[in-house]
Amino acid sequence: MIKKLNKHLLINKLKHFIFNKNILIGIVIGMLLPIMIFSANMLRSHFSFKLNGNENLLIQEERRKTHVVESEPVVLQMVDHLNKKNFSLSKLIENNSFLEMLKELHTNLVPFQPHDFRVNHVYLSLDRFFYLEDKELSKILRPEEISILSDIKKKADLFIFEKIKTNMPAKEFNQMNPSYLREKVSISLAWGSFLKTEKSPQVPKQCILNDAEIKFMKNYYNFRPAIPIKQLEDSIQLEFKRIVENYRNNPAKMASHLHMLVVDYHPFLDGNGRIARAVLNFVRITNGLSAITFMDRQEYRRIVHQSLLGLSQKDYNIFVAYTEELSKAR
Repeated sequence: MIKKLNKHLLINKLKHFIFNKNILIGIVIGMLLPIMIFSANMLRSHFSFKLNGNENLLIQEERRKTHVVESEPVVLQMVDHLNKKNFSLSKLIENNSFLEMLKELHTNLVPFQPHDFRVNHVYLSLDRFFYLEDKELSKILRPEEISILSDIKKKADLFIFEKIKTNMPAKEFNQMNPSYLREKVSISLAWGSFLKTEKSPQVPKQCILNDAEIKFMKNYYNFRPAIPIKQLEDSIQLEFKRIVENYRNNPAKMASHLHMLVVDYHPFLDGNGRIARAVLNFVRITNGLSAITFMDRQEYRRIVHQSLLGLSQKDYNIFVAYTEELSKAR
């Protein structure tokens, strides 16, 4: 009888131990799982350039360390990838496949974003003025410009309070980046176009930008309106053919003009600069020219912005001259 009781107690203790052990394992897994997910996301964010799904380059990390837009190894690997995909200048013309190449580049250079052409308006900024503190702004703007920007921000904030915050669920509104929202609203106030709205909201009188404020926005931002995708595609393809015909005997100029074509039309919501630089170096390298790497990100952005300043005043040749100087300096 005692033996049976001891045996029964032993079995119960064993069951209790196994049950508690499973609970302990569950707790440990529950604690480790968020850490594992966070680590996986961190690794994924580093590997932003993927070729054929298995070749990776730490382009973001390299960018942070050296302030280089793209390094030469990245450029050469990208060109090699396009060659393996049988893209060539002659085939781009014959098959009207320039748009296809842009999407191929976007798939590899911007892997975690939608690869369709945009349907909304976009903008190009010389710098992220709405994200910078006054101390940082004083390095790139004149005192009178900082004052104008401050007035624009106040009008944007008033518009946000009166027209956006009151019409949006509090939880959704609180999740939005204030600087991002302020910048978007300021652009919309300057150009009179509001993203993702059927009808532009009524702008309160006190939120209307004056001439100096509109001029500031248009000096530092290039706005690209939303157009039907078919029209966007046809325009890019037509301009591509025109550039190739005009500069058939000057591949360096052809490459720079095609770079500006992509930046100008801004076909994607994100990653257009990377695509444009990839196109530039693809054309250069396949024509026996050296690759160009832009060591000074701020200077690169400034030159691109100058080349696009105003729809009636844009001049791609500003960027052409810049790339010629960089090429000579190699």
